[in-house]
Amino acid sequence: MKNKQNQKFIEKFINKKHLSEVFTKKNIEILRLLFEENLHIRDIANRLGISPGKVHNSIKIFKKNNLVIETKEKNKKIISLNKNNTSLNEINNLINEKEGLKETDSEHINIFDAISPLDFRYYARNEKIFQKIQPYLSETAFI
Repeated sequence: MKNKQNQKFIEKFINKKHLSEVFTKKNIEILRLLFEENLHIRDIANRLGISPGKVHNSIKIFKKNNLVIETKEKNKKIISLNKNNTSLNEINNLINEKEGLKETDSEHINIFDAISPLDFRYYARNEKIFQKIQPYLSETAFI
């Protein structure tokens, strides 16, 4: 049931936003930090070991998609999640669910990876993995 809810959320998000632009590995790491606390761009960059410019570009994408809010504290701009955006709870659930898969399953599939029919034949051997990837398979995988 949870997979169906996540799939509906993804379809809804795809229609409204640029999914591939928002959900890069770097952006997910930034969102993870922002779910924990409000931070300055330089703090985010230092914690992730990336340049402030890259963080700034990600924040611009988040602002364009109404995911974050910038507030000024003295001479710093503090980045916080937009609590009025209902999509954030679903994004957090997806991020946490993906983390749970990494911790519990020795084999896991990233939903953004393409699955070829040959891959399907391999992964379908494990029933648990098959159930998780089935909603994301194309019809060609069943040929």
